[in-house]
Amino acid sequence: MPSEATILGISGAVWLRILLAVAVAIFLWRMVVLARVLRMGSVENRFDQLPLRMRVFFREVIGQARMFAEPVIGWAHPVIFWGFCLFVVASALMVLGGMFPSLSIPQVEQIPLLGTLVDLFAVLV
Repeated sequence: MPSEATILGISGAVWLRILLAVAVAIFLWRMVVLARVLRMGSVENRFDQLPLRMRVFFREVIGQARMFAEPVIGWAHPVIFWGFCLFVVASALMVLGGMFPSLSIPQVEQIPLLGTLVDLFAVLV
């Protein structure tokens, strides 16, 4: 596993933690900048009609329902979206496994269904 290697006398797991901390810091800085921009807008209650909002979220975002209305290319966007979601899960498992090598965090190859889905969507994407 790459996180077990030593680079400049520092273990790969430590490098991974350092890079993750830098990435999180950059992400948080950008979120602060974007939050300032968003606060310039008017206030709106986003928690009204929560059951309706959740149904729409699962149908339109997770289910990609509108995309299937396009006859020719309607399948491409959902496949890319779902493939991206699976790749995020697979990448998160790899990062966690590299950050905490002493824990037995299963990798994609060790979860047959997830491994098959990742491979399938890698081909489709």
